[in-house]
Amino acid sequence: MLEDDDLIGLLRSRTEGKCRPPVSLAALKQAEEGLGMPLDPFLGRVYLEISDGGFGPGYGARPLVGVESVVSTYADFRVGGWPTRLLPVWDWGDAIWSCVDPHGHVVTMDDVGPPTQTDFTTRTWLRAWLDGVNLWEEIYDDKEATILNPFTRKPIVTKVRGTARGRPWPSS
Repeated sequence: MLEDDDLIGLLRSRTEGKCRPPVSLAALKQAEEGLGMPLDPFLGRVYLEISDGGFGPGYGARPLVGVESVVSTYADFRVGGWPTRLLPVWDWGDAIWSCVDPHGHVVTMDDVGPPTQTDFTTRTWLRAWLDGVNLWEEIYDDKEATILNPFTRKPIVTKVRGTARGRPWPSS
């Protein structure tokens, strides 16, 4: 298992010149105040030492500060009943999020089921991403379905999103 400093070094070399600059300590503290909770310490370190977003799978981590940030997205989602203490960090599109709780667990949140805790922590999630693991396949059991092509009217086989892998997220 890599030490945190080694993992930070690998993340830095993978993202150098490709992501936004890191946040300041003052910005991190302001974000935690806005969220009403501390970030997972490793995720906070990544925002402080690597980048203010853009790293990781999906469309990359949301920025911590500014427009469409983790803070503003969390506040917007909370109005709609989003679970407390579950930060929407990685957006996959189609209302699918890989989130982080204050303990560093990666939790899948989508529009069809309850929050599902994966086997990943922030550390193992980012390490898997660095190693080229297809994290989508790790968090979803996709299925094949036969649909009717609307143009040709012939059946075609396609992949559809299955159920999230993991166990119910213990919100407390």
